[in-house]
This record gives sequence, C-alpha cells and structure tokens, in this order.
Amino acid sequence: MSEARHSVVELIAALQTGDFQVRNEAAVALGEMGLEARESVPALTRALEAEDKYLRSHAAAALGKIGPASRTAVPALIRVLKDKDEDARAEAAAALGHIGPEARASVGDLVELLKDERKPVRRQAATALKMIDPQTAAKHLGFLPGLRRWFERKGLTKAT
Repeated sequence: MSEARHSVVELIAALQTGDFQVRNEAAVALGEMGLEARESVPALTRALEAEDKYLRSHAAAALGKIGPASRTAVPALIRVLKDKDEDARAEAAAALGHIGPEARASVGDLVELLKDERKPVRRQAATALKMIDPQTAAKHLGFLPGLRRWFERKGLTKAT
C-alpha cells in the first residue's frame, strides 16, 4: 500500500471514530490531500450529517477540494445548503462549485441561496452558480449589482 493511500485509510478511520478534534482534523487533512483522498468521499459525505457544525463545514470544504470526484456527494451537499450554520452553507455552496457541471442538480437551491441573510453565503452561492451554470448565473446575478461588481473585480466575468 502506498504511503498516501495508507494515510487516506488512517484519516478515514479517524474521521469515523475519533473524538471531536480528531474528526475535524481528519476532515481538514483529507481536504488538503485533494484528489488523492477521493476514496474518502463516502465517509466525508456521511460527516455532512454530523451533529458538530464544524465537522459539517470541514467535510464540505474537503469534498470541494477533492473536486469533481466528489460528485456522489452532491445530494448531501444540497441538503447542507439549508443548514442552520452559515459556514456549513457557504462551504457546501463552494464545494458544489468545485464539483462543477456535475453538480447541476444544485442550481435551483443555489439560486435560492442568493437570498440568504448572510453575505458570505450569498457570495459563495453566486460563485458556485458561475462555475456550474454560467447562463443561469448571468440571468440571476443581473438582479444583484453588488455581486456583479464583485465578480468583475475578481475577474470572473467581463465588465459590461
């Protein structure tokens, strides 16, 4: 077994059986491994339902860093878009964006998230929409001039 694979297996075990801190650190570490940690997607997907809001947020972030290989987590990430914790909602939106067009099923929920009470959540939703479905993003972001200017400053869209 390669060293990276061995680490992933150990981190998955820590994610599932460790205490509060160990589980959170395992989720962060799996995210840092990116695509190499793709076999952790099922365990990270289960972690999205944890009682611990930090673990839900870290698991979503890790799935985003794994990218399109996390596509099986899309339904669970969509559920997290309605989480009571704003960081979890924002990380889920970001993860869906990093999964890309494979996360097309989340477009309607991301459009709804553009109305979230928290500005960072709205920004993540807008960025994710842009990455998943640029046409839908353009249609909806046209109603949000502040977000459009933010996109232009970030170089994510052409200035009109």
